[in-house]
Amino acid sequence: QIIVGLNIESFISHLKNDMGSLKTFKTYFLKDFLPETLPSHSNNLAVVSHVPADFVNTLVQSGVFQISVQPKTRFSLLDTLKNHNFTNEQLSIIASGLQKLFRDTPMTNFIFDQNPVLPTWASSGMNVRILKVNNYDFSFYNPLEYPLTVTVYKESDTELRFTLDSYPFISSFSTTTSILASVPYQEIYVEDETVNEMTTGAEVWEETPEDITYRVLVSPGVNGSIIAYLRTETLLTGETETLSLYEEETMAVNAVYHYYTYLKDGE
Repeated sequence: QIIVGLNIESFISHLKNDMGSLKTFKTYFLKDFLPETLPSHSNNLAVVSHVPADFVNTLVQSGVFQISVQPKTRFSLLDTLKNHNFTNEQLSIIASGLQKLFRDTPMTNFIFDQNPVLPTWASSGMNVRILKVNNYDFSFYNPLEYPLTVTVYKESDTELRFTLDSYPFISSFSTTTSILASVPYQEIYVEDETVNEMTTGAEVWEETPEDITYRVLVSPGVNGSIIAYLRTETLLTGETETLSLYEEETMAVNAVYHYYTYLKDGE
């Protein structure tokens, strides 16, 4: 797409003029020879679901909401949106959409905090926690020579669609995950005198000559994990480079059992 849009005649003309001026060194920026219409929404896309409907309508009340990312600078969500009266949750929703949107791009050095328990609108790899008073921010570095524009649309009454407007990237990017460690869940026991041998799903937990204890699983446990997000850049030459973007911890969900102990003599 870049090659098709590149104005070769203009580039050759500039090159000849610089050679005629006996310039021995000159850096040409590719974007100077690309049409302004080349940036598109096709680079990346992210959709955040289960967003409160009132926030969806507030954010895109004029049709769309746009966020600018300046070239060769560190982007800060709190600084960029400091003139907007967004709540911490609303900023967290925006930041989570940006986290996913910029994953497969040249952006680097992501810094953010995550929600220890996933809100309804968050998911793995799209989970950022913003707290203004604690300066919990979402930031990254844009190494490109040109600005980027994020446009947010109303996908539905409870969904926001984030798109990235920029020149097509020279390299292609893809992200994979790797589990670094597993966090085992624990078992929580709650005494409940309604549990007995007739309870659906009940099992004998402990038994002695004097008593017997039945238990029933109320909610199953789920192991947590520490996940690394690894981004691979494929260059035009076909060579690849992989770097670790960030790590994400998924909290374990404890298993909950209800139990009750009965004396074998019936008391």
